[in-house]
Amino acid sequence: MEKKKRVFYCFLLFLFFIFALALRFYKFGEIPVGLNRDEASIGYTAYSLLKTGKDEYGKSFPLSFKSFGDWKLPLYSYLVIPFIKLFGLSDFAVRFPSAVFGILTVLATYFLVKELFSDLASQHPKISVSLIASFLLAISPWHIHFSRAAYEANVALFLTVLGVYFFVRGLKKAKFLLPSGLCFALTLFTYHGAHVFVPPFVVGLILLFRKKIILNRWSVLALGLFLVLAFVSFHLTLLEADVTKISGIGFFSDPVLIHRDINILRVVHRDSWGRVFHNKLVFLGTSLLRNYLNCFSFDFLYFEGGAHPIHNIPHFGNFYKIELLFLSLGFIYLVKAKFGAKKLILLWLLLSPLPSSITKDAPNSVRMLCGLPSFQMIEALGVVFLLGFFKNKPAKFFVFCSLFSILGFELFQFADFYFVHFPKERAVNWGGEYRNLVSFISQQDAEKVKMEKPSYSPYIYFLFYQRKDPEDFINSVVYYPETSDGFFHVKSFANFEFRKIREEDFQKDGQFLIFWGEDVSENFLEDKKGFLKKTFYLPDGKPHFYVFNTSLE
Repeated sequence: MEKKKRVFYCFLLFLFFIFALALRFYKFGEIPVGLNRDEASIGYTAYSLLKTGKDEYGKSFPLSFKSFGDWKLPLYSYLVIPFIKLFGLSDFAVRFPSAVFGILTVLATYFLVKELFSDLASQHPKISVSLIASFLLAISPWHIHFSRAAYEANVALFLTVLGVYFFVRGLKKAKFLLPSGLCFALTLFTYHGAHVFVPPFVVGLILLFRKKIILNRWSVLALGLFLVLAFVSFHLTLLEADVTKISGIGFFSDPVLIHRDINILRVVHRDSWGRVFHNKLVFLGTSLLRNYLNCFSFDFLYFEGGAHPIHNIPHFGNFYKIELLFLSLGFIYLVKAKFGAKKLILLWLLLSPLPSSITKDAPNSVRMLCGLPSFQMIEALGVVFLLGFFKNKPAKFFVFCSLFSILGFELFQFADFYFVHFPKERAVNWGGEYRNLVSFISQQDAEKVKMEKPSYSPYIYFLFYQRKDPEDFINSVVYYPETSDGFFHVKSFANFEFRKIREEDFQKDGQFLIFWGEDVSENFLEDKKGFLKKTFYLPDGKPHFYVFNTSLE
């Protein structure tokens, strides 16, 4: 009988794996529609490394990529290289590692939860909690979306889950602490949010389990490895990448907020007390607390998600609404139960908002992705706790089927939003027509191509989809001066120029002038209709790009 159960559980795990695979690879490379600019940058960087061993700035095999001035961490770009070698430079190749690690995270969650809950009471078998947690992660809207695009945070999440798994194993056999330390350290070379989350998480794990950690060469080596690699990562990025990141997304980077929440409030006082109650320290403290609490808000988790258009699905939260019931019951169980994993799960959950809390656009879905799968663990406990109320099998089966039906309905609802509505509503945020634009321009005999909005980094799409030779780009590129927040924008390379298009540009022969659809008025179109060569439309019917050719007249 026990053998049959094991076979059945293995079958369920395999089924969940296939389900996770299908949800992450259905129309893969097509949805999201097009690449966002960070994905294109990652892809071209990997392509440049493959061809020349250098990034787009000519630096050989760096551990921090300057990119647009945001200093991307290296691991994801290096992971993409073999897939570009295999599939060519394409949307599919760039996103493939994220999808693979997303699926592996589902499996890693199963084995982690099984290990964590080894001391659960017999009426709540660890295998059931493991299967439920991995299943909830497999169908999670939050995790599915970030597995279908090239998000470094998704790889960092896998490394975090694997790091925790090896850490728990290491409490029994110290040799497993070494791969644990390595996994945690690699997150610091993968995603900037890990610099905020992982160090306190590792410190918390050590403090929580200090009495169980076996002090020998393995534990010393593991800690030493983590500290050395962490030092290298922070040394390479702290004075460049992290400073640039915080300068662009931190509280004090927005003068409007400073003026509204400090300066205006001081004026009302008209005395020295204004500086006591309204200053940057108070502003920072209240902002951190507000952002932290917002990361657990119903709106963020269950209804709308974050405000960033590429990190969320329109009209859909990060979780299914039925999961609120699971999470609530899971917390009740955590309060009542006594088992070793309790403090670890709560530590994981409570630290997860930190990367998002220090930024002005919190709550942010990508920066809080590190909180998965602590949510699913608690929810799995909630499901088992709920089913435990019903002693007879028919009642338990009825409740299980009811919950599964509701969850299934919400899953189909998510699939409708994601695969039908999302491609139309958010195509503009994902560079929906760049591929077609670049293909069209490549077929023209253009002496000069000029395009507006260099701050949008349109150059990277021409490099990516034209598979531009990296050496040619390095030798011809001209940059604008560095911006006040540390970003670099391309002014020109080869026959491309990125700047505001002027009236006199229409007087020069052989020019292809590219405007953004959102900036072109009907009067302008009427006035320049003799030059209009091509219009590129988004899936919702709105124009994305207008291409004018000055050789038409």
